Amino acid sequence: MNSLNIRDYKSSDKKTLLLLMQEFVEYYWPINPFKKEGINSKAVATYHTNKIIGYTKNHGGTIYVAIYNSNLVGFIGIGLNKQSYEDALEDIPMTIGYINAVFVTKSHRGSGIGQKLLNKAEQYFISKKCSHVALDVYDYNALAHEFYNKSGYIDRNIEMIKTL
Repeated sequence: MNSLNIRDYKSSDKKTLLLLMQEFVEYYWPINPFKKEGINSKAVATYHTNKIIGYTKNHGGTIYVAIYNSNLVGFIGIGLNKQSYEDALEDIPMTIGYINAVFVTKSHRGSGIGQKLLNKAEQYFISKKCSHVALDVYDYNALAHEFYNKSGYIDRNIEMIKTL
């Protein structure tokens, strides 16, 4: 029998989290039009893993991990962001939950694990009295963009870039 459990991250998960982040880097790099050649995916994965762990600690958040048949197959890092002064001047008052990173290993994509991680994060945000959830996704990461759109997220800010 297959079993899925979404639970809080433990420090003992870090080694596997690093491997998942390395898989993410290897997924993301080929689709990145601004990629740097010859990157060390392990070093980049280590940097981003530590950044997510630090973000969640410093922003009242957490990391949830997806365990499927005793294997860590996905994660979501989340935190709480304060509305910026500029946004407070222009927008309705908001308490904003922020999704820092979501990843599900390739072998488990399309199985509903990403949605369950997203739902768990949204439950956390509701418990913290958040009125909105935000995240960033690169335009060229079409798979993630489609996933978020199907989950009810809309495009709000579009940053454009041009190579000179």
